[in-house]
Order: sequence, then C-alpha cells, then structure tokens
Amino acid sequence: MKAENKNWKIMAINAWRWLGCWFIAGILLLGAKISPVSIEFIYSRGFYPLIATVFRWFWGWFSWPVGQILTPLVLIGVIIIMIRRWRRRPKYKFWLLLRDIAGFAGSIFLLFLLLWGLNYYRLPFADTASLEIRATGAGELQELLLDLGEKLPSLREACPKDENGMISLPDRHQAYHLGAALAYPQVEESYPWLKFSPAVTKPALFSEFLCRCGIGGFYFAFSGETNLNTKLLPLALPFSILHEEAHRRGYAREDEANFLAFLAGRQHPEPVFAYSAYFSAYVYAGNALSKKSPELYREARTALPEEVLADLRSVQDFWRSYQGRLQDTADRINDAYLRVNGQTDGAASYGRMVDLMLAAKRKGVL
Repeated sequence: MKAENKNWKIMAINAWRWLGCWFIAGILLLGAKISPVSIEFIYSRGFYPLIATVFRWFWGWFSWPVGQILTPLVLIGVIIIMIRRWRRRPKYKFWLLLRDIAGFAGSIFLLFLLLWGLNYYRLPFADTASLEIRATGAGELQELLLDLGEKLPSLREACPKDENGMISLPDRHQAYHLGAALAYPQVEESYPWLKFSPAVTKPALFSEFLCRCGIGGFYFAFSGETNLNTKLLPLALPFSILHEEAHRRGYAREDEANFLAFLAGRQHPEPVFAYSAYFSAYVYAGNALSKKSPELYREARTALPEEVLADLRSVQDFWRSYQGRLQDTADRINDAYLRVNGQTDGAASYGRMVDLMLAAKRKGVL
C-alpha cells in the first residue's frame, strides 16, 4: 500500500513538473479574460513597466539585438540536453521526448505571458482613452481619407529626398536611436500611462528573410527589444519604428499599436516621421474605403499629387517583389498567432486602426 502511494506521489510530481506551467498559464489566461481591468492596472501599468525597465537596463547598452543572438544558442542547448536525456533512457524514448518537449513548450508559453503576452488582454485603448468605436459609413471614411491626403504634399515637400526625388533617410542610425524618443513625449501628455523610458530600436539580423515573410519589424518579448527590418523603404521605416515601440509600451494589439504609432508620428519634429505616419494611415484608411466603396476611393485618390502616388506605387512594388509561398505561409502563421492571442480578426486587425482614427476624429483629438 505504501509503495502504491509512493508511486502515485512520484507520478503526480512528474506530471506537475512537465505540465504545471501549462496549468498556471491556463489559470492566468482565464483570469485575464474574466477581468481585463485587473490586467490593465496590476499587470500592464504595474508589473510590466518594471519588466520593460529591467530589460532596457540590461540590453540597452548593446546596439545589436541580444535576443536574436541568444535565442538560437539557448534552443541549441535545450535540444542537446533533450537528446542526451533521450539516449540515457533505454525504454519509452518517444514518450519521454514528448514529455520533455511539452514541459519546455509550457515553460516558454508561461514566460511569454509573464514577460509581455498578458498585454493582449488589457482593456482596449478605446475604453481607457474614452473613444467611441461605432459602425462607419463610406462617406465618413472618405472624409477621413481626404483629411489625411491633404497633409501629405506639404509633409513630403519638407522631407529629405534622393537624386530621383524619392523620400530618403540620411541617418538611419539616428532614426533607430531617437525616432521613438522624440515621438512619444507629446502622446504621453494626453495619455500619461504611456510614459516609458526611451529605448533604442535595433536592426534585425535577417532582414532579407523578414522581407520574404512580409514583416516590417517585431517586438521580441523574451528580451524586451524592438527589432526593425532594415530593408524597408525610407518612407515606411519610421512608422514601423513607432509601431514596434508601441508594442514595447505594452500595447500588444496590432490596431492599437498602429494607432499609437500614428499619434506619435504625426507630431514628430522630423518631417520624414510625420510623413511616414500620415502616409501609413492613408494606406490603411484607403484599404478600408476601397472595400466599402471603390468609387469613392478612386475619387479621393485623384486629389493626391503625382509624387505621393509614386510613393504608393513604390511601396506596392517593394512588397510585390518579395511575394511568394514563404510570405503566404508567414501571413497564415501570423493570422493564427493573433487569433490565438485574442485578436479575433487575425491579421485584419492591423486595419482596425481606422476605427480608432475615426473615433479620435469625432472626439476632436485628430
């Protein structure tokens, strides 16, 4: 009897060792879905800013992306350990390997939630900023698009250009270091909970691969670093910097990161950041209007000068040159990832920033 009890205890301990992280993660997710208010004030405005500060203190000294370098080394180490454990066990090798993989995956998932992932379940920005989201007609969308397009010519005129008259970014290094730092202070005045210590955007080590996946940048939760696709066109790169910085400040949802990037960029002291913000917002608003009313979209687009139209074509040509099976696969993976993390619209959630812009326009914020 005692031997049987001992065996049950050993089995329970082993089950907890390998499945305990999944159980804790499940409890956290359940609590997050039940009480977004708790996530907002305890985690997103309380615990998470401390994590971001620690990460900045540890890795901010390095100009290169620490997470991108350490992660492969850690994964290689884990694989080696698993193989050695597998070889030592003459029986049940397959099931022991599965158990090890399940335990490792659970640990990674729990760590992801604690370090950043719970931000997906905070209160919507529209609620905390008192913005009313409602159904939108094509006429209101066209009005927004015309307002955005009206700003583009003068902003473009103030931007630095290359010998072909296209937007250029003479000092990318400065953009990585100061882009977000100069953009967000004015947004913080309106929304004080966004106040964060500035951090440097770091170049991705595999930008060519990111292009083929259709990715402009990413926030790496396990090192707290914003990583940028360095091959982006100069007119798109500033907006991507501000988008990833919004993620670092705890806004995980893509529509909210886009909206905050627009708010921050439109008042940036560097014209190329302001142009990039308005240009990106125009693209999203234009996509939304073209789905509702292609005729009104074509009518609004005729108001743009040829130089801005050339910029629109250059962005389309840039991404079209990288289209292929890898990009389609990456899009499906990203869509699934977003849905798993509570964004029911998947990849389409990027475009929902238009709802936030319209709500801000009604309130007089824009």
